[in-house]
Amino acid sequence: VNARNPVRHLKLDQLRGILTGAHTRWTDFGGEPAAILKVTTQPGGGVPSTVRNEMLDGRPIGTVNLVEVEASPHVVKIVAQEPAALGIAQLGLVRGDRIRELETDRVIEQRLVIVSLGALNDRQSRLIEVLRALSKDTHH
Repeated sequence: VNARNPVRHLKLDQLRGILTGAHTRWTDFGGEPAAILKVTTQPGGGVPSTVRNEMLDGRPIGTVNLVEVEASPHVVKIVAQEPAALGIAQLGLVRGDRIRELETDRVIEQRLVIVSLGALNDRQSRLIEVLRALSKDTHH
């Protein structure tokens, strides 16, 4: 969310209500009297797919006050400029002074699968080891 948005924490059910269109105003959660502008990348990307599968039982994000952009950095730019925006993007992009992470009561994770077309070489094996270690670090 934009750094000027006073809403910092939502329960997953509340966030689900925003994404489906059941809740459309920040005042429903103690925020300013403004319509919630949902900003995400176009359907088919990893983050929107994860949100649909993990939070919406495969249903699409509601179209009321929805802006779909080409890439995640565009999500971040819009949220930084628009006080009523709720951006759906990977956490690594939301670190900054004009954007804040919206905390929830459950982590939503995008699962990644690595597929090899043959035996791994040393460099590929090291990469997988690093990725596994990073994954373990984020689950503490």
